[in-house]
Amino acid sequence: MLKKMSEDKKDITEEDLDDLLDAQWEMQDKIHKRCKMKDKKKYKKF
Repeated sequence: MLKKMSEDKKDITEEDLDDLLDAQWEMQDKIHKRCKMKDKKKYKKF
């Protein structure tokens, strides 16, 4: 994805950047949820 973007850099619009940001936030959200799940599992052991 990033490779493709660097190839058509001149064609990037604000919308594309917004989409990219949204994707990044979604990833962080998923990772965050995953970490929370791991923490819950950790604490259940005690």
